[in-house]
Amino acid sequence: MQMTTLEWDGKDEDGPVSVGLLFVQTSGNRALVVTYWGSKGDEDKHDSEVKAIIGSIKPVN
Repeated sequence: MQMTTLEWDGKDEDGPVSVGLLFVQTSGNRALVVTYWGSKGDEDKHDSEVKAIIGSIKPVN
């Protein structure tokens, strides 16, 4: 499956954050958008969980 990511730094009421959008083409005419928003510095704590979620995405039949 083709995937494209957009990532940038931002800020919310709690301080600096990392923001990401992942676009996954699940079939010829379908796509999935995954949004990630996490506190700077804390995102590494959840890296394996985020990768597991992304790795669990399967193509649409």
